[in-house]
Amino acid sequence: MSKSNTAVPRKARRMSGHRIQDYWQLYLMLLIPIVLTIIYKYIPMYGI
Repeated sequence: MSKSNTAVPRKARRMSGHRIQDYWQLYLMLLIPIVLTIIYKYIPMYGI
């Protein structure tokens, strides 16, 4: 039986900081619905 090589290439293992820096616009667009969800769904539940 031969073992399959499942090692991930070094280039594919990028640090998350570089990924965030490269795609910061997408994370900014994702931040808007998260903030609105927190404001309109979770903050009103504070008094319950």
